[in-house]
Amino acid sequence: MDNARTCLIGRDATDRREITSRWTITAKLTIHSASQIGNHESDWCDQTFARNAEGKPILQGSTLAGALRGALNDHMEGYLKEEHPEARNLFGGWEDDKQDNGYESPVIIFDSAAESNAETSIRDGVVIDPTTGTAVDKGKYDRELAMPGIVFPVRLDVIITNKQNENTILSMLSLALDSLADGEILFGARKSRGMGLCSASDFRAVRFDMTSADGWRSFANSDYINPAAHLPAKQQIHQALSAAWLDYKVQEYKDCRDSLKIHFDLEVDGSLLIRSPGRKATDADAIHLTEQGKAILSGTSIAGAIRSHANRLLNTIEKEHLIEELFGPMPANVERQGSRASRIRVTESIIKNSCSYRQSRVKIDRFTGSAIDTALFDEQPSIGGAAAFDVVLLNPKDEEIGLLLLVARDLACGFLPLGGGASVGRGILKGNFVADLRDEKGGWKRIAEDELNKYVEALSGGEK
Repeated sequence: MDNARTCLIGRDATDRREITSRWTITAKLTIHSASQIGNHESDWCDQTFARNAEGKPILQGSTLAGALRGALNDHMEGYLKEEHPEARNLFGGWEDDKQDNGYESPVIIFDSAAESNAETSIRDGVVIDPTTGTAVDKGKYDRELAMPGIVFPVRLDVIITNKQNENTILSMLSLALDSLADGEILFGARKSRGMGLCSASDFRAVRFDMTSADGWRSFANSDYINPAAHLPAKQQIHQALSAAWLDYKVQEYKDCRDSLKIHFDLEVDGSLLIRSPGRKATDADAIHLTEQGKAILSGTSIAGAIRSHANRLLNTIEKEHLIEELFGPMPANVERQGSRASRIRVTESIIKNSCSYRQSRVKIDRFTGSAIDTALFDEQPSIGGAAAFDVVLLNPKDEEIGLLLLVARDLACGFLPLGGGASVGRGILKGNFVADLRDEKGGWKRIAEDELNKYVEALSGGEK
């Protein structure tokens, strides 16, 4: 039995570590917004999501592992910082890692196929020139997205050896899975623009004691596919771990994530048109973006409008460099400046209680004042309704907070239109917003009205 309990986990035969326990953790991962997880070639659009042989969406284990690794590092070290040693201990080092010289992760993450086929939608996009406000030549693209409601059954196995602290390993993994349960992790393309929003629930955990013969028999006789299926589901991962192992102790760690969150509650004052292609020959020439029968306020439209308006504000104080620090470089500047992720995250929103009407329009000859021949077209915008969404800034500085608060004020007051047709009065939203800063315990602290001027003064009074 001693030889059976001993396993080679290392780079050579001299690095022998004895397995003391093995865990299986399962959960249900539900996608709450349109998503493109993975990337496959397609004949009908530029990009589509990953599928298995049965046509079901697939979440690869490497994708989930990278997301969990990043979430743990964000919590332990802060956003966009160098990797924390605990994240490296849990998810492994690399061969070229001078400090660790490469080693295997104790966590095994399985690929997951969705429980059912996904409803899909084709969504158009276009690159906008921030100087002219018009579409960039050859900048149009489209992608196939999987609609909300997809459920992935997630499974992770954890192998604990006699050279590891079991409580520490589980606590680190619990921190990462808490981020998954709380919706802090997003998957796939355009995740900073509201796609791939998800949450995890129904956690189950089973522990096999590999130091005893009974533990090995229990492991050998368990269900190979889902050994934790017989256990009751828990809503929090620490509850499932505690139920499986009485010696598990929840360890507290400082939350190093620093972010600003602005929450908007707005109503559409008139009509809104975010163009999408029609699906029928009888559809209007331009239709507002609608998915699963619901009008959508897309994250890309919100982020594009915020970027454009912030650029106009910064032009007046000669601080245009802040734009690419916040939103990342434009595609034309990537080769010169290098690729950099946006620090602005925007969520999408369903427009509630809206309706739509088909409207006919015609182009007018400016010289004669009459209609241009063959220039009649139809539009079907979304009318009225309410939308709620968040704009989050990672690692905010005081001047950046001041900039976003000015943009938020103009958006809530109706001075910043969203979508197309702004020149004919479309896209006006009005309402309220609140701004919160993340505190050291992972909660949120409201920015009071009397504090707003402090951040605006930091924007206007700081060095250029």
